[in-house]
Amino acid sequence: MYNFYRNVVIIGLGIFLFSCSPVYYSEPQTYGGTLQTKVSSDIWGEWSNNDVVWVIDEKGMTVNNSKIDTVTNITDITVDFFGLTDTSVLYQKGKFYLYNCRENDTPWELNILEKKWNGDIKIYDCREAELIIKDKNLTLKEARFNLDDVDTLVQTLNPDFEYNMNFMHATFDGQISRKTFRKMTKNKFLFTTLKKDGTAYAILSKTRSED
Repeated sequence: MYNFYRNVVIIGLGIFLFSCSPVYYSEPQTYGGTLQTKVSSDIWGEWSNNDVVWVIDEKGMTVNNSKIDTVTNITDITVDFFGLTDTSVLYQKGKFYLYNCRENDTPWELNILEKKWNGDIKIYDCREAELIIKDKNLTLKEARFNLDDVDTLVQTLNPDFEYNMNFMHATFDGQISRKTFRKMTKNKFLFTTLKKDGTAYAILSKTRSED
């Protein structure tokens, strides 16, 4: 499906961000920021965690993922590069970087990076539908549910189905509000920290504390 971080950082602690986002947008989210033609040097760096090394420079992010057997021998290395293109755009608003990406003409995913005063970079998991369901700046375009193993598109997040259903994802029109943005950048939704010392820390538990 749609991805930037899907293939990106398999950090040995688990998948870096997500494999299938429940929330998409019909347009890139900017938060009033400035479109970047290259990545700011403020977030350049190199980080490692177990068998993964990733680098951010002015062109984008490069990820080196090594497969290691039980005796620590490297058996395979994959290298992925994620740059700024028509389907991969970056907006900067102060210390925040909003990375929007999509595949071809699919809806957009959003990921938020924050450069902290101590040099760390925090990456927030913005896929939670609960974050934006009450945002009055956004309107639901469509929602996809799996109904008895059949994908079904509807225009509501609370369909009146008589059978078993599973929420797959939803697409919204509009720009997120300041209130929603502030919710997105709480520690509750912190997923990964790229630390100043060159290491990375991934939060696996969904029971995260608020700021």
